[in-house]
Amino acid sequence: MKNTVSISQEDLAKLCDMSQLVLDDKVSDVLVSLDSILTWMESLMTVDVEGVMPLITPVVHSMPMREDSVNDGSQVEQILFNASDSDNVFFNVPKIIG
Repeated sequence: MKNTVSISQEDLAKLCDMSQLVLDDKVSDVLVSLDSILTWMESLMTVDVEGVMPLITPVVHSMPMREDSVNDGSQVEQILFNASDSDNVFFNVPKIIG
């Protein structure tokens, strides 16, 4: 199966320029590889996916549920321990605007 989409040397040169890649003498090898990739991608277009649900991940994840509750974390002293300035409840920071 020959692909109907191909990348020319000029297109590859533009891609290399935009991505700041230097291929030197590998241009023909890269063109062959890209042609192979595009052929494979086109073959995927022939796959019948009618009725197949999209797959986000093959791994089934479950999130542990807990009750949402607001609290102070009971760690105020530990949180403020290394603060350069605090009032024992909040961080004090210098005023920087107006």
